[in-house]
Amino acid sequence: MSIDTIQTETDPRVTNRVKENRQYLNIAGTLSIRQPFERTEMKISTEGQYSPKHGKMYMVGCKSVTAQWETIREYYWSLDEGMDCKIEVMITYPATIASWLSDPTVKVLVKSKRVEDSPFHFQDIKVQTERILYKKQREQLVSHKSVERALSMLTLSLMLGCIISGLLYLGHQVDSTPYVSLVMIGIQGMGYAIPLVTSAEALLTRKFDYRRHSFLC
Repeated sequence: MSIDTIQTETDPRVTNRVKENRQYLNIAGTLSIRQPFERTEMKISTEGQYSPKHGKMYMVGCKSVTAQWETIREYYWSLDEGMDCKIEVMITYPATIASWLSDPTVKVLVKSKRVEDSPFHFQDIKVQTERILYKKQREQLVSHKSVERALSMLTLSLMLGCIISGLLYLGHQVDSTPYVSLVMIGIQGMGYAIPLVTSAEALLTRKFDYRRHSFLC
């Protein structure tokens, strides 16, 4: 009894296509939106793909149509079994790379693909959450605070040592007093500048307090 070994060769184009498909995740769900000062709630059934690399989710949405029967009968040909499926939904999540340069919020954009004179057209809906962070980013922020405190203490210690050394030097060299004063001013300037540069929050227009915001897994 013999067993023949069969060798198969995979087309590189097929392999690359499979790798590209793994970069996107199929997403399906329901999006509920309620406008301010309105009792009615818009529910949109969504389906699309999510790109973990770019942190963006592109989906197509469908919602039930609420209009008079004459309007629905006139535009029934443009509906999908009584549902308006000409809706685009895009959700943008915070970036995990260089997060301190970007706004750590989740943004939702719902757009209607219909013309403005259509009875089913609606204005763009934009929703933005409060600031959030991932758990890994929270750990990085805490460690960053510890390093910042250590650098501040080291800088203040060096500045104090230089000031004491300068005072002792002035006791023997009175003529060099103006130059020592300039050096002291420069050292004090470095003492204020180094903590400012090492703090990432100082480069932003608004400071972030991680104790008052939510976190994602």
